[in-house]
Amino acid sequence: MKILKITVIAIFTLIGASGMAQKNEKQNQRIAQADSILTAQLELTEKEQAEFLPVYHQYIKDKKANRLKFRPKKGKGSKKMEELSDEEIEAVIQKRFEFTQADLNLKKSYHEKFKKVLPIKKVAKFYHVEKRIYRKGKGKYDSEGEKRSKR
Repeated sequence: MKILKITVIAIFTLIGASGMAQKNEKQNQRIAQADSILTAQLELTEKEQAEFLPVYHQYIKDKKANRLKFRPKKGKGSKKMEELSDEEIEAVIQKRFEFTQADLNLKKSYHEKFKKVLPIKKVAKFYHVEKRIYRKGKGKYDSEGEKRSKR
């Protein structure tokens, strides 16, 4: 009986580890694809690429941390908007304002860092390209950094 329990636990552990590895692999692929697109579209030199990409990766991590910090808690106690009181709705709106302000502060902070490693024209182009890469989770560029044709 003990062997069966140990075997079952080992199997679930391996399945969980495999799932996490696949998630990390997909995330690494998305990062590599974004790096490739940014390098191509911004026409980064090797020096610019070496200086910009680490700053960009930290920017992405900080944006994610900011989103997670302000993410509403979901669970059994969560209510639909129609079920909330006026005070609760006001709290939700205020929390959204706080998130937006924190996101803006982060962007301003990283704008200064980007300007230190890239010319301002490339910084401006970066904002445009980044928006297209991450628009609704669907990149507007293919894996080589070329714009996709409209269908």
